[in-house]
Amino acid sequence: MEQTQTKKIIGKKNLRSLALLLEEDDPKSFALVNEHILKIGAPMLPYLIELESTKPTLFEKSRSLVAEIRFQMLKVEFEKFVRAGEKNLDLEAGALLIARFVHPALDEKIYHDWLERVAGKIRADLPVKRDKVAAFKRLHSFLSRAMGFCVNEDDYYNPDNSCLNRVIETRRGTPISLSILFLILARRLKIPAFGIGLPGHFIVGLGEPALFWDPLLNRVLDVPAMRRRLAQNGFSYAPGLLKPFSSAQILMRLLRNLMAVYETSGSPLNVEKIGELAQVLLLPR
Repeated sequence: MEQTQTKKIIGKKNLRSLALLLEEDDPKSFALVNEHILKIGAPMLPYLIELESTKPTLFEKSRSLVAEIRFQMLKVEFEKFVRAGEKNLDLEAGALLIARFVHPALDEKIYHDWLERVAGKIRADLPVKRDKVAAFKRLHSFLSRAMGFCVNEDDYYNPDNSCLNRVIETRRGTPISLSILFLILARRLKIPAFGIGLPGHFIVGLGEPALFWDPLLNRVLDVPAMRRRLAQNGFSYAPGLLKPFSSAQILMRLLRNLMAVYETSGSPLNVEKIGELAQVLLLPR
C-alpha cells in the first residue's frame, strides 16, 4: 500500500527533477531521495538512464539505482515463475530469466524463435520412423559438429557462459549451460533426455538403452565408456550418482555456478543477489 501511494504522489511531480535530486551532498537527504526512487521503481528508469549520459557526476549513483530497480523487477518475475511452475518448471523460461540478471535488456522472443528454427532443422533430418537413440545422437552431432557448440575453456569464468542467450550467440558455454541448451531442444524433438548433476560436472542422459552426452568431451558415451569416465574422476558407476535432475535442481545448479563466477571475480554484491534468486527456488511451492 505504501509503495502504491508513493508512486501516485510522485507521479504528479516531475520524475526527472526527483532524479536530479541525487546531486544532494547531504547524506540524509540523499538517502531519502534514494529510498523514494527505489519505491517508485520502473517508472524512474528512463530518467535514471538519461542521467548516465547527461550528468557524468551522477553516473555511478544512477547506474547503481538502475541495477537495483531492474534486479527487484527480475526477482518479482522470478518469484511468479517459480510459483506458477509448481514442481514442473519450464527450463527454457527459467534459464532466460537467469540470463536477464547479466543482460537485463535481452529479447527472449529472439532466442525462443532461434530454438524453434534449430529444432525444425534437426527434425527435418530425422527419419519418419526414428528412434530416440538416433535422435539423441543426431542432436549431439548437429550442436557439436554442424554448429560448433563447445565448452569455453579459454574464458571459462565469464558470466556469459551461464547465460543462454550468449551461449546461443557465441556457441560457447559451460557443461551445464550447454546441457540446458541440449535439453531444451530435446524437449522440442520429444527426446526423453534428462540432466545429470555429477559432482563438479554436468551431463545429459538417455535411458533404456543408457546413453550419455558429456559436453566437456563433446561426445556421446555408452555405459562402458561412462564407467571409465567416472573412474577417471574417482567415482563408481551407480544409479544414485546418475539420477535425473528436475528443472528446479538444474536451475539451482546454474545459479550456484554463476555465484561461483562472481565470487572468483570479486563481485560480492552480485553473489548476494544471485543468492536471493537461489532462495526463491527453495521456497515451498
